[in-house]
Amino acid sequence: MIQSNGSFTINNVIVKEVYPANISNYGNLTLDGVAIGGDITQGINIGTVFPGQTKTITYQARVAQAQNFSFGTTTILDLVTISSTDSNFLPTTVSPVSILVSKSGVLGASTASTGLTNYFWVDSFFLPLALALLGIWLYRSKFIGVPSWVGSIQLKNKETSAQKELQNKIAMIRKEETK
Repeated sequence: MIQSNGSFTINNVIVKEVYPANISNYGNLTLDGVAIGGDITQGINIGTVFPGQTKTITYQARVAQAQNFSFGTTTILDLVTISSTDSNFLPTTVSPVSILVSKSGVLGASTASTGLTNYFWVDSFFLPLALALLGIWLYRSKFIGVPSWVGSIQLKNKETSAQKELQNKIAMIRKEETK
């Protein structure tokens, strides 16, 4: 927004944008709501500004991609200059616009393993199948001592059953002898 606070008419007022690094022109330049041609970075002539008159210039700029900024908040100062060919024009200080760019992200691991191989079919079907087949093969090839272990347990169970049966028969014989 440009406003004439003096008592003079200013002719050939030129407004120029000086984009800092990581800012570029995007266009959509308007003067008092009306689209105009030109490039704000080259300077545009907004014509005459009368005493007390205000002119509004709008345009769009584009901020660079995220990889051009470091993590955290970066402040970019955007400067506009105003000039005129009139001798009665006194340059004024234009306050720079502060543009705050915040870049954040996930700190730490950006990928996480979801299984042994990260392939759903391998992890959920083929690996369990392969492990089951390997176990069956090891059992049948008697590589694992499971059959002998099972056999020894069965033998102990038979011995225990025979011992109990023998003790029961001895107890019955003793009962009959005491009668």
